[in-house]
Amino acid sequence: MTKYPFNDINKCTGCGKCVTICPRNAISISFNTVCAKCIKYCIEFPVPCKPEHITFNYNLCNSCGLCVDNCPSQAIYFLE
Repeated sequence: MTKYPFNDINKCTGCGKCVTICPRNAISISFNTVCAKCIKYCIEFPVPCKPEHITFNYNLCNSCGLCVDNCPSQAIYFLE
């Protein structure tokens, strides 16, 4: 049975490592509207900007686990 990643948005810092590491581009992060106005220009997050939700495209996800292994806040996990 294929395992798919899930997330705990309360643990997510919005660092984007999961988005960057995903070889299939199956992950996207949506930020609140205040952060969304300037997020594409940020190199670092000088002001805390919590994401509203993380979306996994399970049609693209191959369950490689790179997002799980590279999440520094352990916000992404596989359900057992």
